[in-house]
Amino acid sequence: MKNIYVLYGTNKFLIDYNLKKIIGDNIEEAYDLEEITIEEVLGYARELPMFSDKKYVVCSNSLFLGASKPKLNHNIDDLIDYINNPVKTTIIIFIVNLEKLDSRKKVNTLLNKCADIIECNEMSSEQIFNYTKNIFVKNNINISDSLIKYLIDRVNSDINFISNEVNKLILYDELITKEVIDDLVFESIDDNIFNFIDSIMNNDKKKMFSIYEESVKNGLEPIQIIAMLAQEFRVIYQVRILTKKGYLEKDIMNILDIYKIGRIKFAKNKIRNISDEEILEQIEKLADLDILIKTGEIDKFVAFEEYLLAL
Repeated sequence: MKNIYVLYGTNKFLIDYNLKKIIGDNIEEAYDLEEITIEEVLGYARELPMFSDKKYVVCSNSLFLGASKPKLNHNIDDLIDYINNPVKTTIIIFIVNLEKLDSRKKVNTLLNKCADIIECNEMSSEQIFNYTKNIFVKNNINISDSLIKYLIDRVNSDINFISNEVNKLILYDELITKEVIDDLVFESIDDNIFNFIDSIMNNDKKKMFSIYEESVKNGLEPIQIIAMLAQEFRVIYQVRILTKKGYLEKDIMNILDIYKIGRIKFAKNKIRNISDEEILEQIEKLADLDILIKTGEIDKFVAFEEYLLAL
């Protein structure tokens, strides 16, 4: 185990997942580097643990490792000195809710040599499949690869949904079939998401807010809605490109790892009414919104409602 870790990226689930893997059942000391300076935290990190062999120090909002300007002035020279001479009984974890670290900074060059750097951005289709399959394997659940793919598609490859819904299936005491998945697993891509896309493309604000309020009432977080909308806009764009190249719907399903023909048909219907530039603009807006919320720069509900009003 390393003494220093850096978890960076915009996928909160992956950050939490990797943090849990590092800390396990140990108790951590948590510090927000938007509220306390790094030199103060390092002072605590240099103290010996009192009730265990190791001390775990978690530093959230370590934004000085990215390109954005931090809220506080941090003594980076003190951090560099600590990286070169870490306390062997302390495990320190820096969390950076940004897509990438600033490779130009001396401290990051040193961290690359001395720390374990873990990227926590979006997972590939293969990574999501392997993650989901491993949960079933660890719990001795017999389920086919095709059903795992069907499950993943049903929840729109949303890793947060996957974790919740897989737990339902683990508790199921009989053979898992497609019908069981249909009965037990919440379907994140339903008419509401398609209707949401329609309302955005038609700039129907009354409908947008009606669907948004219903989604929140049903337990969806703004960050989840953003992920689902962005995913569908990406599918629309990919379907447009592949259709232009002459691919048939069945081929497109295989290429995009999509197992519902309805999503392809919806996308093909939408590409007639929106340009490439408009699709990419929506994807970019949703990505920016995602980062603003995850870095805590704006309240999640306010941010999403302002996004809808600005359309």
